[in-house]
Amino acid sequence: MVVAVLAISCGGSSTTSTESTRSSDTESTDVTFVRRMLIEHQHGIDLADIAITRSSYLDLLEFATTISATQASEVEQMQNWLRARGLDAADRSDPGLDPSRSVVSEADRESILAEKGFASDDVWITLMSQHQQRSIDLANLEIDSGSDPTLIELARSIRDSHQSQIDGLARIYVTFG
Repeated sequence: MVVAVLAISCGGSSTTSTESTRSSDTESTDVTFVRRMLIEHQHGIDLADIAITRSSYLDLLEFATTISATQASEVEQMQNWLRARGLDAADRSDPGLDPSRSVVSEADRESILAEKGFASDDVWITLMSQHQQRSIDLANLEIDSGSDPTLIELARSIRDSHQSQIDGLARIYVTFG
C-alpha cells in the first residue's frame, strides 16, 4: 500500500494523509461522544426528576437524586471540555444530536405519569435502566475509539457508575416483586 506524504510548510513538519484523517476521525469521535452524551444526560436528569417528584419509595427517591446529581456533574465536565476547545454543544449536521431521539420517548414518560405508586416506580425503573444502558453503549464507543485521555477516563467513569446504577435499580426492583 502506498501512502502519500504531504509536506507542511508550517514548522517544517510533515504528515501522511492517513495520519491526518485518523487524527480528525478520533477528534470527531471525542466531540460526537460529548455532544451525544450531553443530550443523554439531560434526558437522564429529566427522567430522574420524574421519580424525585412522584415516587414515595425512599430508596428510589435517593437513587434518583444520586443519578440526577451525578449526571449534572458530568454535564458540567463535558460542557467545560467543549468550551475549552471553542465548540458548541450543538452540531446540526449530526442526526444523533436530535434531542427528541431518546431511548425514553415522550410516550414512555407519559406511561410513567399515567401510573400511580409502585406501578409508576416499576415503569420508571425499567425506563431508567434502558436509558443508562444507552449511556454505557455511548461510553464504550468513546473508550474503544476516542483519543482524548480525559474523555476516555470520563467515559470509563460513566460506564462504571451507570452499570452500578442499573445493578442498584435491579435490586430495588426485586423489592417491588
